[in-house]
Amino acid sequence: MLEFPGINDKKRRMTINKFRFSPATLLLLAMSMARPAAAITTYSLTVSGSCWTGAHTIYASDSGMTNRFYAATVFDSNGSYIARSHYGATIDTGTYNLTLTFGAANFPDGFCGTIHLRGTYGSGDTSDANDFVPASTGTGVGVYHQNSYSQRTVNGKVYASDIDGTASLAYTYSCAGTVHAYFDGDTGQLTFAHSVAHSCLYPTNALAVDGSSYPDGSVPIATCSVYYTWIGFAYPVVTCADDRSW
Repeated sequence: MLEFPGINDKKRRMTINKFRFSPATLLLLAMSMARPAAAITTYSLTVSGSCWTGAHTIYASDSGMTNRFYAATVFDSNGSYIARSHYGATIDTGTYNLTLTFGAANFPDGFCGTIHLRGTYGSGDTSDANDFVPASTGTGVGVYHQNSYSQRTVNGKVYASDIDGTASLAYTYSCAGTVHAYFDGDTGQLTFAHSVAHSCLYPTNALAVDGSSYPDGSVPIATCSVYYTWIGFAYPVVTCADDRSW
């Protein structure tokens, strides 16, 4: 497995928390039959100066990962997510070492940036009906994990997170519109798209983007309507429809 999930620490981490992980969800690269997950371990590695080219291995003895069911998220030197499709990633099922490959086509100058690992999760999906349940916070929207973590597989990709992600609305009438909450199918990141502008949103452990529909390949979570009422100032009111497939 590899995600995300996932970060917008006011910028782009949710992560899985944190960490600069998008917290909520992470994109895992493997799965099997369900088994209990161990305590959550995090590991970060920053590559600078001599950028990486080709294949490089992060050893489990360094990362502390005790099985292959963990998430990996990669950021460039500016802190922006690098799409999973831009680099190769494999986890050895015996040693739990992670090998990342940065090809010349996408990294002509090599890879410099930060790699975050978080895990471990279970080898199969969790079964709580409220896994990644969306809900209005009144003035925003949240996506919530259940128990110690939530994990779901969609279109062969595993999304897991042990933290929640939220987005609150700006207090201005011009931000009336629609918000779509979803997992990005490539990065695994929890994302909130606003039909007017991403600047209408203040995300925590998630990414805010412009958008009025679900992107191709994304995992739909919720469609939320945003309107405003006057209580001495413009006050946002948010209602959400659950679009999850489970």
